[in-house]
Amino acid sequence: MNNFQKENLMKIELKNKLSHFIVTKKGDVVFSGSYYAVLDYLQVDERTLNNKISLTQREEADYLKFEESIAKKNRKSRNGK
Repeated sequence: MNNFQKENLMKIELKNKLSHFIVTKKGDVVFSGSYYAVLDYLQVDERTLNNKISLTQREEADYLKFEESIAKKNRKSRNGK
């Protein structure tokens, strides 16, 4: 297991449909570039990179659902339940 696999704070996000990726660590951008540039930068195989991208996307979707549920509860409490 390499350092990339051990580091759970690293996230990889697809920023647009032109396949421009941003790699962040603890919220700070550490690299950005194309899929293959990120693959080369991280020095991992494609499967590892794809798994990390999927994990990041799931985490983002879960966070957005959580935010929406809080907003919905806030709206209900303002409207008197």
